[in-house]
Amino acid sequence: MIFSGAKTVELRRSCPRIESGDDLVVYVSSPVRAVMAIITIRKIVSGHPRVLWPKVAKAAGITKNEFSEYYRGATVAFAIYFDRLRHLKKPIYLNDIRRRWKGFNPPQSYRYVDHDFLA
Repeated sequence: MIFSGAKTVELRRSCPRIESGDDLVVYVSSPVRAVMAIITIRKIVSGHPRVLWPKVAKAAGITKNEFSEYYRGATVAFAIYFDRLRHLKKPIYLNDIRRRWKGFNPPQSYRYVDHDFLA
């Protein structure tokens, strides 16, 4: 959904240590298993889920029921807005990452990497 432009905001129950202007490395899981793009963060918004839903409804790529289920019991919701999506000219496949970074396992949610990760 991110690649098609249907999703321009990532929702989280807790906010990673990121800020506007930071880059997100997008790893696509099975069957692709590769880093495919980099996204620049435009802004991060937080608030009660009831307040946040109207702001993200058209950009989150999920239904209101899915949103409500995800934030069930939460008093704070976070929305990470994307500014720019840059597709890599050549994907970086998991096998290549593991050759350069021994013991690497794709994260379930997210992982912090240095800028030289893609070098």
